[in-house]
Amino acid sequence: MLNIRNLIATLCLLFAAAGSAFAADLVAGKDYELVNPPQPTEKGKVEVIEFFSYMCPHCDHLDPFVAKWEKTLGRDVMFTRIPVIF
Repeated sequence: MLNIRNLIATLCLLFAAAGSAFAADLVAGKDYELVNPPQPTEKGKVEVIEFFSYMCPHCDHLDPFVAKWEKTLGRDVMFTRIPVIF
């Protein structure tokens, strides 16, 4: 099971790699971790949660890219930002 630091690091890496990830197939266990068992979401929706820190320079650097990506989300995607404190 991922602890919060590993989860945050994984999400940061996923967002950082998002630009190049579209050119290659993503592999479970290598490029991302599956949530098992799947957590309930609103029926028919994909839920994306960003855990970030206001004090993290990496999160700050990724913010414009995340904001741009957020504008492209379809109606079937719910995006939530959750600030964390270390």
